[in-house]
Amino acid sequence: FRRPKRLVELGTHFGCSFFAFLQAAKDLGIDTECIAVDTWTGDEHAGYYGNEVFDVVEKTRSSCFPQQSARLVRKLFDEALADVPDRSVDVLHIDGFHSYEAVQHDFETWAPKLAEDSVVLFHDVAPSTEYGS
Repeated sequence: FRRPKRLVELGTHFGCSFFAFLQAAKDLGIDTECIAVDTWTGDEHAGYYGNEVFDVVEKTRSSCFPQQSARLVRKLFDEALADVPDRSVDVLHIDGFHSYEAVQHDFETWAPKLAEDSVVLFHDVAPSTEYGS
């Protein structure tokens, strides 16, 4: 099975997927750097919110995963590109704005960050969601 060195999640909201990744790395004893990228202000699909969501994510990260290598990057996805070296991401989870155009943009702009043999996960792709992703 894969032992990713770096995982990046684009769009974290309350962190359900992000914490699942952290828990898996913890349980398997994998030294994976997990990076969550989000503005934590919301959008048209998730709704808009204040700092309370980021505060919950940070509190959960610090209390449940204090020994894990985890970063919360509070930026737009395009702004966060500078924070991650090219060809260094083993797992990329795209869970931002769910229009086809937005997902395509996220994939294309983050593609140079992907390591050889990387895995890309796309969230909310079921036709029933009617998002377009």
